[in-house]
Amino acid sequence: MSYKNLFLLFSLVAGILISCKKEDFKDHEWQSDLIGKSGFAENSMVLLWNENVSKIIAKYSSPPPVHSRHFTMVQIAVHDALNSIWPKYETYALKNCSEKKASPYAAVASASYWTMKLINDYLLTIPAGALPLQTSGNDWEAWYASSMASIPDGEAKELGKALGKKAAEAILAKRSTDNYPTASIT
Repeated sequence: MSYKNLFLLFSLVAGILISCKKEDFKDHEWQSDLIGKSGFAENSMVLLWNENVSKIIAKYSSPPPVHSRHFTMVQIAVHDALNSIWPKYETYALKNCSEKKASPYAAVASASYWTMKLINDYLLTIPAGALPLQTSGNDWEAWYASSMASIPDGEAKELGKALGKKAAEAILAKRSTDNYPTASIT
């Protein structure tokens, strides 16, 4: 590949990435004290739920592609929920949703919890040997309750919880027609 073609390819990729940005952080005055920090929410809630989802998936006996699919669906729900609070990138499944007053922490916990819960509910409908994700040692309800207890009560928390659930429902709806073979799940 020539340098000219490489430059054109790089320019195209850079243009695509730049076009995904929706708006600047300065438009979100309610979180103005967070401008300039790395992101708009501490990573602790994301990392906590990544660990929780990893525990859930580790106890589910299925091939690695299935594990990756479930984990990716959770990450997309979290991404879409956070981008509905503070739009920076294009969302994947949750479209035309804006909840600028929602708590990002509640949205992360809710999106993660509800995505895994909805995947689990789906797995329970598959005949012949599909194992549900809810197994002993994975106390989702306690994890979710603990996450929510760490967030101050109020409108922002409730909006975050609802937003996370919407994001989970959106990714499950989007992937429900992807013709992912049921046989690979069992």
